[in-house]
Amino acid sequence: MGEDQGNSRALGIIETRGRSPLIEAVDSAIKAAAVTVKKTYFVGGGLNAVTLVGDVGAMRAALDAAKSVISRMGAEGQTHLIPRLAPDVWAMLETEFPPVRPPENPKPGPGKPPGTPAPKTPARNETPEKPEKDAAENKPVESRKRSGSARKPKEDSGKKAKNKIEPSA
Repeated sequence: MGEDQGNSRALGIIETRGRSPLIEAVDSAIKAAAVTVKKTYFVGGGLNAVTLVGDVGAMRAALDAAKSVISRMGAEGQTHLIPRLAPDVWAMLETEFPPVRPPENPKPGPGKPPGTPAPKTPARNETPEKPEKDAAENKPVESRKRSGSARKPKEDSGKKAKNKIEPSA
């Protein structure tokens, strides 16, 4: 429990969506009052949190400063003050929890055998595959269509072609 958990100790929590509002809010909180950073949490999906420890009065001043920075930035966030935290909760905060991660091999869809990986979805910054183009016309292969003005084949007038080689009998 390494902390001095007298009756005047308080836990402050600053939560924001995005890291830059969190950094600026924590900076203003530490400069406004005598509080210290206990732990930083990067939850995922842009949600971030920091826990602060200090006296109740100092924590109120620090969280007010952090809240004003968050609102000034127009960021999504909130602050929490928990005065005189119970000793069991202090012990819980000392416990290290493993990070939450998605399962390595998600459940297969219907009709797929177990162990079949889920189909890969393209990342947001990947460019989609471009359709194959015909080098001569520089048009997508699928869109090649005959137009009405296309050249019609000549009718056979019974003449033999000059360059055509006849098979020998």
